[in-house]
Amino acid sequence: MRAAILPYPGDPYLLNYWLTFFDRFWADEIDKLYIYLNSTIEPQMVYYIRQLCASRPKINFTYNP
Repeated sequence: MRAAILPYPGDPYLLNYWLTFFDRFWADEIDKLYIYLNSTIEPQMVYYIRQLCASRPKINFTYNP
């Protein structure tokens, strides 16, 4: 199994941009991507980020406020 970890500060726009390139270039290279968010951000932003990740089966998103 090939996996990657993305420690993530919580900027939803940067993640959306990053995931665009993940889908295009990197998604076929790994089996699982773990995104770990450890920041205090608005609940609406956490929901948005979860939605971005939920549509991608290779991504496991974890939020720890």
